[in-house]
Amino acid sequence: MTKPAATAAFISYVSDDSAAVDRVVSHLASHGVTVWLDRAQLKPGERWKQALRTAIREGSFFVACFSENSEKRTRSYMREELTLAIEEIRQRPHDHAWFIPVKITPCRVPEISISASEALLDLQYIDLTLNWDKGMELLVASLA
Repeated sequence: MTKPAATAAFISYVSDDSAAVDRVVSHLASHGVTVWLDRAQLKPGERWKQALRTAIREGSFFVACFSENSEKRTRSYMREELTLAIEEIRQRPHDHAWFIPVKITPCRVPEISISASEALLDLQYIDLTLNWDKGMELLVASLA
């Protein structure tokens, strides 16, 4: 199984957004940020569901790339990744930003419950649609 790098940021997205996500990943890599991206890390024959769970659990950050595409999908594996990430959020300290929501197209961050009094929507997000360069600068700084 592919072991995630200790400082890797797990990138969650829907496949329809591959081009935009590749742009995000390329920018992060050019600034020295190590990412865990399924298309790059999974090896043929690998048990991919287990590899994703391990990468999420052991990653230093979880970057959720939300979009019109992710909003429209009634089914996606991204939703499973979000569920696994929410389990991790519950176990992590509240003073460390581990889950970073990023809007790559105009959309809403889903109102998925983290706890009885908190949802994903309550986490501060980065909106790349307002200013890509400033948003990417903020994302790089958040992952440092």
